[in-house]
Amino acid sequence: MENAQNKEVNDTTDYKSIVKDNIKTEYGWKIIELKTTTLKAASENDELIENETEEILKNITKDGLLKEADEYGLDEEEISYIKGMTADDFENFKNETLRPYAADEAKKNIKEAIKEVADEYKFTILDIKSKDEIKDIDIYLDAYSIGDDMKEDVKKKMNNGTYVAVVEMDVATKFNVVEVCDGKGKIIK
Repeated sequence: MENAQNKEVNDTTDYKSIVKDNIKTEYGWKIIELKTTTLKAASENDELIENETEEILKNITKDGLLKEADEYGLDEEEISYIKGMTADDFENFKNETLRPYAADEAKKNIKEAIKEVADEYKFTILDIKSKDEIKDIDIYLDAYSIGDDMKEDVKKKMNNGTYVAVVEMDVATKFNVVEVCDGKGKIIK
């Protein structure tokens, strides 16, 4: 029987692949959270809604409304009523009667526009290195335009970390972030 204590075991686990998988999972969720937060913030932005509502109301004309009466579901009595309005009456009608509908349309327009932007949110893993592969952490982080605050955080985490992953976030603007992972590929929080 061999002495198990004298037997050396070579660990052939590909920890960089584990790091990559953990980063993909973490940032997949971050993108979902960012999309949700962005959509919620836009749909609750009163100033944005008010500006879009005003733009919609400004573009509603008496002639335009009458031409699209079928689309708006106006019956003969409503069409006749609108035709008989003076310019001032029509402005009051827009601001009192049509405003809630314009606000609903504004919210819908904003949500669609923001959703298009948020649907483009993505991340890209730019690099994964073990700390043994990095000669100078400052030069390495500078190469990816990492800010001083994040640099300090990375350096602290490197005391317990083994791997560094650089991730490019593309969420309406592009910027890089860094995650430090332990020897088993788990992200250090």
